[in-house]
Amino acid sequence: MTTDSATTRSGVSGDQPESAADGDQLSPEEVVVALLRQQETLLAELSWAYEQLERSQESEIAALRSRVSSLEYRVAKKLKGRSAPQNDTGPVAPPHSTSARKRLDFAIRHPRRAISAAERRLRARNETPAAQEGLTK
Repeated sequence: MTTDSATTRSGVSGDQPESAADGDQLSPEEVVVALLRQQETLLAELSWAYEQLERSQESEIAALRSRVSSLEYRVAKKLKGRSAPQNDTGPVAPPHSTSARKRLDFAIRHPRRAISAAERRLRARNETPAAQEGLTK
């Protein structure tokens, strides 16, 4: 016979006071103490879950930055072998990977602003074909 089975009655958990097992009602103070203990437990669990979420996000951001860096390196390596066009006298446009990195950094720092900017770009793309379609008819 174990100590757990010897000390715990059937149907009664170890967190409940003896008076609750006997069918007596809990005093208001006991109810408040029990609720505060539950609140502390829930807050500790919530804190742990939030820390896990932060760690997960940090690792995902690090993986994204690593991926962008490797892609930038590959693009730069491919472009290194090509010669610059002879008639290019205007300002040189930054490579696509540079603008992608800037968008990624912006999205990480300002997610809501990035979403609204993306929505504006999508609306502009969807409105442009309709305007051109009206001109051709």
